[in-house]
Amino acid sequence: LMKANVARKAASEDMRAPAEEKNLATWGTDVPDNLNLDQKQLAEALRKEDERKKEEKDERKRKYNVRWNDEVTAEEMEAYRMKKIHHDDPMKDFLY
Repeated sequence: LMKANVARKAASEDMRAPAEEKNLATWGTDVPDNLNLDQKQLAEALRKEDERKKEEKDERKRKYNVRWNDEVTAEEMEAYRMKKIHHDDPMKDFLY
């Protein structure tokens, strides 16, 4: 009985690996080197990130969460990382 439980636990740990890998690519700061991003989707995500920043600047025109979509793609997360100001970057003062 104990061997069966240990085998089931080992099998269930192997099943969780793809979901954790996807979460790391989407949310984590440790982006895998073999992550393939679609360039069209990345360009679209960069455009949406620019629009979101513009909406954020004017609080009176800020939209509410009526169109809320909590699914974040890897391209959207990469666009966010590309647009985010890195406070520890010494060259950030030259860009802005």
